[in-house]
Amino acid sequence: MLWGSNATLADARAVLSDLSEITATDLAKRHYPDGVLDQALKQLFRDGAVHKLVEDGETLCVIGLSLSDDEWLSWLLAREPFWSARPSIWRMMRRYSRSVLSGLGTDIHAYSGSDHPALGRWMKVLGFEEVERDAYNLRHFIFRA
Repeated sequence: MLWGSNATLADARAVLSDLSEITATDLAKRHYPDGVLDQALKQLFRDGAVHKLVEDGETLCVIGLSLSDDEWLSWLLAREPFWSARPSIWRMMRRYSRSVLSGLGTDIHAYSGSDHPALGRWMKVLGFEEVERDAYNLRHFIFRA
């Protein structure tokens, strides 16, 4: 069974211990020094809405929104099974984007260092469009309100 709910910092740390190739590549390109990623996660949990997608008791991903410099940002930590093309996962993530992302009524930005082709497909499923690369060569996606 597939379901979504509020996530905890422990959920995020569990996913971090078993990251997908796409997520690991993204984080590696961001060059987080030791301890900084964990501090950033703590801040994201304090400041934003964080959810998880669970299947058969396993957290597949942790996804969240945070406000930074007057810009809403979406972020994702995922395990490998999340990136499969299973219709149940696609449907759940479409529901998430319709209910949570659309509910803000403003554009939402997402950045990634991964060049994996599955990332572009997933972002499209969520309703994001790829617009450009930023100054750090990260892919920039926008969910338009």
